[in-house]
Amino acid sequence: MEELYPTSHEWKIIKEIVELLCPFESVTCLLSRATYPTIGLTYPSLCNLKEILETEFILSFETDIAENCRKAILEDLQSRWKFFQKLYLKGSFLNPRFKSLDFVSQEIHKKIINQLQTEYEVLKNNWIPSIPVRSNKNQSNLTTMSSFWKKKNERNVTPIKNEVQHYLNLPELPALEKYNSFTWWTTNKT
Repeated sequence: MEELYPTSHEWKIIKEIVELLCPFESVTCLLSRATYPTIGLTYPSLCNLKEILETEFILSFETDIAENCRKAILEDLQSRWKFFQKLYLKGSFLNPRFKSLDFVSQEIHKKIINQLQTEYEVLKNNWIPSIPVRSNKNQSNLTTMSSFWKKKNERNVTPIKNEVQHYLNLPELPALEKYNSFTWWTTNKT
């Protein structure tokens, strides 16, 4: 029976592997407790994991097995999440807790904001779809609705010229679970 017990070297490997996987447990718990675990929350968590794998463990492993495990996990993490990086960063920007994107470089931050600004302008300019008019009755309804929206828009005291910049100027929410980005967007949808 004693032959089945791990050796001191094997215990060291087990301890290091458990230590390596602890940050993954933390992120898993965070995401599984989240009411809305969106890409806006996922990407900052993955950035944190990557940073931990790149820095925290560099000198702490005594065994080659644990170090090779760390390298393999880091390589896999980087390859899996690089493909959708822009999409995840946009999701993080639209989460009021992470809109500063302080987990990426300023250059990437500016690129994402510029892309979102461009996409928003395209969306805004194409917001009213072209509706085929089949009768005069439909035309009058469309005209009536256009008048309604125009009057409604004229009631705005100070129209926002750049909505992306306006969003950037709003304070960032603390990155705590009690702040729900879905609720924030519902409250601030205008």
